Amino acid sequence: MKILRILLVAVILISLIAFVRATDMQQVLVSMRQVGLKFFVLILVTFCSGFCATIGWRYCFGASGKDLSLWHLFTVRVAGEALGLVNPTSVIGGDALKAFLLRKKEIEPKTVLASLLLSRVLMVLTQLLLFTLAVFVLYSGSGTSLQLPQLPPALYVAILVSIPAVIFLARNSWLKDLIRPTAFGAGLARRTFRVRKKMAEVRTELVSLYKNNKKNLVYSSAFFALHWVFGAAEFYFILLFLGVKATLVQAILVDMGVVFFKAAGAFVPGQIGIEEYGNKVMLATIGAPGTEIWVAASILRRARQLFWIAAGLLAYFGMSEKRNFLFRRR
Repeated sequence: MKILRILLVAVILISLIAFVRATDMQQVLVSMRQVGLKFFVLILVTFCSGFCATIGWRYCFGASGKDLSLWHLFTVRVAGEALGLVNPTSVIGGDALKAFLLRKKEIEPKTVLASLLLSRVLMVLTQLLLFTLAVFVLYSGSGTSLQLPQLPPALYVAILVSIPAVIFLARNSWLKDLIRPTAFGAGLARRTFRVRKKMAEVRTELVSLYKNNKKNLVYSSAFFALHWVFGAAEFYFILLFLGVKATLVQAILVDMGVVFFKAAGAFVPGQIGIEEYGNKVMLATIGAPGTEIWVAASILRRARQLFWIAAGLLAYFGMSEKRNFLFRRR
């Protein structure tokens, strides 16, 4: 277990170093000088985005959420999202850290895990809803046209093949029936018994949260939608600072599209290169002119990420047992 922890810390540090090295700090400083103190507007809107997501997450705890401090939950989320950004396991590692940091709260671990899973599902659903609404509004608007993204043909083929393949595997149990009778399948079943038992408990808790807290799920979805809107406001202000006129609906379309790119490259620490390509494609979709625009936008977003990664590290050390200076009782 100790070796595993050392390896985990090593992977995180290597990923963080790779993320920082891949960020051109000179260009970051140049872009920040260009926008000046307006950069803190980006910090403010992303803070509002994260805080709305925290409120949405607290509603996913059901009745247990009433006893959770919003500030504490926010700092847990900041730490988890920072880890999720720089490690190869992405949101899995980030959510695992959130569960670990909440281990000493008087909440059942299965409830914490169920809340994390439920919050991810609601975030995806609200993201898809906003993306669809943004496309509809822009296509139905008078005099508004969208340029279809120029993506590699192989990507379209991969999407068309993977979606039916996933549906087929999910709906057919022949693969499980084929493996289970073998010695390998029996050994795998024994080794994964505890994991499967824990997953069953989480699934039961998830169903309970859904059945008994439907009003909370509505509130949660509303705050997750606000989370995405505030997140898209970052693009709106970046374009405004760079002298490009764009509407908030266009910014929502761009931000949601970039999130899809980042999800596709979630295994890449910091989505280095993938996020920049997503910025380029989605800004071209709304007709944002010039290479310098998407480059500057990418650099400013990286600068904002560096700020929140630093905040996440402070939050983590603040919640550790040896440096409990954020939550020490006075």
